[in-house]
Amino acid sequence: MISTKKSQELVDLNIPIQSDFRAVLEGIKHNHESLIITQLGEARSEKSFTNGIIEAAKEAALSPHRSPHGLRKAACRRLAEAGCTALEIMSITGHSNIKEIETYCAAVNEKRLA
Repeated sequence: MISTKKSQELVDLNIPIQSDFRAVLEGIKHNHESLIITQLGEARSEKSFTNGIIEAAKEAALSPHRSPHGLRKAACRRLAEAGCTALEIMSITGHSNIKEIETYCAAVNEKRLA
């Protein structure tokens, strides 16, 4: 179970962890509940995480308008491409509005059907 913020609301998500990723998590040597931490081992703030994504996009010569929301959007699309239903995707991403998820599913289905 993880807690994440979605639209300024804290949401608890139950996400199965692949064995390879579980091994990585178990190898982390800090006592914080946060997965994303600073070099000093402190929990990284939302603003700091967002700035890190923006900086990484610049370093990779990507469009400067990248954000953590783009990662969530990409996850939704990849889950849809993997065959997950809208409800399955919602349970993983914490969305409460099925209309948002249906947009990703429709785009993937359109491509697949073509």
